[in-house]
Amino acid sequence: MSADPRRLPERSADADGRGADLLDAAAEEVIQDAVLGFASDLAEVAGNAALVVDPLNTEELGCAIYQVLESPTFRGELIKKGLRQIRKFSWEKSCQKLLNIYQDLCP
Repeated sequence: MSADPRRLPERSADADGRGADLLDAAAEEVIQDAVLGFASDLAEVAGNAALVVDPLNTEELGCAIYQVLESPTFRGELIKKGLRQIRKFSWEKSCQKLLNIYQDLCP
């Protein structure tokens, strides 16, 4: 179990393509993006397996990063939640949802 403190939370909702990275990291029991900015689309993907903070509030951001890095128990809980969260996503489910949209648009 590891944490990557080098990444900072997104300040905008433009996190396209990083959701798959987040799910891959969760599957490997690596904490990536454990602290997310509230404007990030990744918060939806991460669910309750991440802390969502105001990325412009340095005190809130610092406390969240400190909690993730300094508490093995808390990190372990985030990892467990991440493993549960990734079960909600699969290529099959994504393809089926996309197919349903196409079928609704073109009956």
